[in-house]
Formats: sequence, C-alpha cells, structure tokens
Amino acid sequence: MGETPFALRVRAPEDGRYRVLLGGVIETPGTTPLNLHLKIAKNINDDGPQWADDDRVIASCAPGRATSSRGFGALSATVRLQKGETISAGGIADQPFILGTASLPGRTWMSVRWVGRY
Repeated sequence: MGETPFALRVRAPEDGRYRVLLGGVIETPGTTPLNLHLKIAKNINDDGPQWADDDRVIASCAPGRATSSRGFGALSATVRLQKGETISAGGIADQPFILGTASLPGRTWMSVRWVGRY
C-alpha cells in the first residue's frame, strides 16, 4: 500500500463518544491510479503500515472520481475515545498522492465533535 501521511490528527480532551467527519480531495498528480481511499483511524502515530490495520481504521471510502487522477469523498464515524487518544484522517493510493491540494483550498477537512459519554 505504500506510505500514508496523515492529513490531520486530533487528540481527545476527555473520555467520550466523538462524531468524526472527513471530506476531502485525494489526487495522484500526472498519473491514473487504480485505487484511492480516504480513511479515519484511531491512535495512528506515524505514516507507516498502521493505516492497513483493521483494528485502527474506523472508516474508509473510495471517493468518486472528478478526473482520472483526482477523487472527492466524504465519510463519517462515531468512535469511543479516552482522554489523550487520537483520531486521524489519511488516504491510501497505489500511486504517490496528495491529500488535499493547493488548487482547491479548503476542500479537505476533518471535524471532531464530542457527542456524549459512553
């Protein structure tokens, strides 16, 4: 799968359930990928193989294609976090990729909201 840089990481300020929303652009400049995914994961601390770990990945989607090398997508999940645990947004592609792009500012984002105790 290759390296997967996380775009955003948020640390839980207290125990509870959190609603996580991710929307974004994933692009493989100059190439046509066979595989693009956006992912939300729990307690990922690097850009390595943890993104392939089913125990850490909370949600994943294959975004729709806007062009042969650019996808747009959104996904959501509700996750239980203890104080100090993290939630991260990332991507996977079979080509070198960019999560977010300067030509489309503000189109890649993550929202984390506390929704209650568990």
